Amino acid sequence: MLRDLIYRLGIRAVARECGVYPGAVRYWAEHGLPDAPGHAKKRQRYERVLARMAGMRVGELRDMIRQEEGQAA
Repeated sequence: MLRDLIYRLGIRAVARECGVYPGAVRYWAEHGLPDAPGHAKKRQRYERVLARMAGMRVGELRDMIRQEEGQAA
């Protein structure tokens, strides 16, 4: 679902809003957002940006990502 959302919003648009390279956004689409302990604040920022761009609440986006990660495990 995160992959579909990223591709629907556009890789370059998401990268521009998050302040990262498009390659990083492609990586997120395939492997999920960064979840290392030292990247928690960055992940929260990326989640807020994605939610704002998609027009949804951050909690809804986090639930969607959590379900997706649960299915992958």
